[in-house]
Amino acid sequence: MKDGIYIGVEAHGHLWNGTTPRVSALEFSFPIQSLPELSLVDKVNRMQVRPVWRITISDLESEQKYFLHAGWPVFVNALDPLRDTLILSLERSSEYDAKHLDLLREIVEALFPLRCFLEFEHHSWKHAANVLRGAKSLVVQHDAPELPGIIKDISVPGKHALLRLLGRNKRTWFEHNPSERFAYQYSQTELSSIAKRIYALREESDSVTIIVATPPPQSAMEAANSFASV
Repeated sequence: MKDGIYIGVEAHGHLWNGTTPRVSALEFSFPIQSLPELSLVDKVNRMQVRPVWRITISDLESEQKYFLHAGWPVFVNALDPLRDTLILSLERSSEYDAKHLDLLREIVEALFPLRCFLEFEHHSWKHAANVLRGAKSLVVQHDAPELPGIIKDISVPGKHALLRLLGRNKRTWFEHNPSERFAYQYSQTELSSIAKRIYALREESDSVTIIVATPPPQSAMEAANSFASV
């Protein structure tokens, strides 16, 4: 793929067994109450990859206190604004609220110039679309099953784009276990279609990062490597 496009996978399951996948981006996910150790951040910053740090939030109302914890600025200050990307990911248990949206925007503004994306699961966040577009917020895009009642992508053209491939497994989509929910093997036809979407995003943005988040890790790596030929 052309310059400005970075293909990656989830890091867990690779680094922990001592292997480093040959990709241009790696995603690390942690809950907001348990941020990554600085030793890991330092290790990743020495690698030849673009790190994506995905911080998951189950309930913003009860967990917003962690943004005021001393560990939050320590973690953020360890990141490199020129390389690292941060995702604030609200899980489907966290629903839209205007106050929560304002809080998220304040956090994003305080993180500048770090690239900070917002990711939403609950369909209620579609009500925030106009505000996010007006603020030119960076919002994670997805490839996911076509199902009623789940959020559709909030398209906000910006300087950077991020697309997470979650598979298209309708049967297991509402499972709680990620290894069941996102298990999927993309076909070459599907990857070719996604590649067209990636190129379209690249036309609108300076950079596009793609994370294949489908377990098992081998399946994700096969999909990531397949993009080299499409």
